[in-house]
Amino acid sequence: MISALTPLVRTRDSAGSLPPTTLPASAPWRSGKVPSVLLIQRALEEAWSCGFDPESTWIGAIDAAALLRFWGIEARLVDSDPRQSAQRCGPHPAILAWIWDYFEKRCVRASGCVACRIDAATEPASRGDTEVERATTMTGKGREPIPPLFLQYAGHSMTVIGAELNTALEEVQLVILDPNRRRHAGRLHLDLRSLWDLQAPQYQVLYVAESIFWDERTPIAYRQTLTSSRLA
Repeated sequence: MISALTPLVRTRDSAGSLPPTTLPASAPWRSGKVPSVLLIQRALEEAWSCGFDPESTWIGAIDAAALLRFWGIEARLVDSDPRQSAQRCGPHPAILAWIWDYFEKRCVRASGCVACRIDAATEPASRGDTEVERATTMTGKGREPIPPLFLQYAGHSMTVIGAELNTALEEVQLVILDPNRRRHAGRLHLDLRSLWDLQAPQYQVLYVAESIFWDERTPIAYRQTLTSSRLA
């Protein structure tokens, strides 16, 4: 997710909403370079010492959000309702609908980040099915990328880079990069997840607000306070 945000915040006009001088020295947006794992760990410890997630526990999306907020990014959290896993309509329909809505709305506001109707010459992630509408982080010339999502559940996390709607089956599928699935030379495998793949008791999504950066007038105490919206 950091590797996707680094070039994005360096090119967006909104990056000017927070002067570089107010950012911590460890913020990758200052250099434009993606930090190493070691540098990320050190920056997270620095964020903890500055009051961002002071419990200092490695619990995935919360710590990722704390680090991004420390770096000036307006990161937010959304939680699924664990009670939905017992409903007949599926494991977590609300979280799937929220993710589709996230990409679809931002795609429209970005003046079409990717063609929503794929022509016959384009192979979608669903392996050749052309009856698919897609809203993803992928971009064309002059189009603006959409920040990916950090999808967390117990013991694992994945990066959601987009979503597909199979109009024939009326089914939404998430386009993800899963660190547990790699191809040759360590490259991540592009995969799909449907509603029926969301079998964990609860999911948490980390996303970046459209403004990208916090307003520089935002009190530091507000940035330090992490809350999550629960989907009904």
